[in-house]
Amino acid sequence: MRQKIFFWIGLILLINNVSCASAASSQKKQEHNQSDHTAPSSGHEDKKGADHGKSSAAAHQGPHWGYTGKVGPDHWGSLDKEYKSCASGKEQSPIDITGVKTQDIGNIRFHYGPSKLNIVNNGHTIQVNTDKGSSIRIDGEKYDLLQFHFHTPSEHTIEGASYPMEMHLVHKNKKGDLAVVGLMMVVGKYNNLLEALWDNLPSAEGKENLDEKIDMSALLPAGERTFRYPGSLTTPPCSEGVKWNVLLSPISISNEQLTAFQGIFSKNNRTIQPIRKRVIWEDTTP
Repeated sequence: MRQKIFFWIGLILLINNVSCASAASSQKKQEHNQSDHTAPSSGHEDKKGADHGKSSAAAHQGPHWGYTGKVGPDHWGSLDKEYKSCASGKEQSPIDITGVKTQDIGNIRFHYGPSKLNIVNNGHTIQVNTDKGSSIRIDGEKYDLLQFHFHTPSEHTIEGASYPMEMHLVHKNKKGDLAVVGLMMVVGKYNNLLEALWDNLPSAEGKENLDEKIDMSALLPAGERTFRYPGSLTTPPCSEGVKWNVLLSPISISNEQLTAFQGIFSKNNRTIQPIRKRVIWEDTTP
């Protein structure tokens, strides 16, 4: 009788210990899961894409993507459901600018001023987040400049011709719509305006804020005529509805400047996308 009592007491204690251990394990797992889903919000970038927002935080969120191999542009659409537009979108960028139609659609009006060099290596490009105050006007609509960044070789091609580099100047209006200005870069004279930036290119992911300012207006070529077409972000999630404006006139950088950038990012351009039924306009405004 006494042995049976001890047996039942021992069995009850064993069941109680197992239950407590299971509860503790469940609580620990829950805390871990909560930790995994409390990454800081990066605002605009979460909606519009890692390389096209003000912050670089989103470059570290979501599935890893890159420019080569199994995470390269041909596979972006299958990496995550949020990236599905990269594969299924009908108005994707970049494109080969060819078969254009000409029309006097009015120049972009640039209202650029000085900005500190807030340099970021976000793992995909060198990005400079700009101070408030610079903007453009397209068809009377104001778009504020958020940042600019670089791709090598150029993402867009013109009549099949590629350029050594391309700068993207990213703007947003009050409704959250994006307008990007593409600026081709050719090898020629040393670009003194980019010297302070090039002297401080972060070789690894990170950020460097400098007090030195850059005159954004002086970066632009003399001509303001553009090719225009409806497109998308050129990085995941490849969101569409972006107003693309590729300037006809390029700017110059030296071979040493090109080599310095390519020493960090040897190739960071997306492959050319189908034009489909889109119309590409070439502005004829003087």
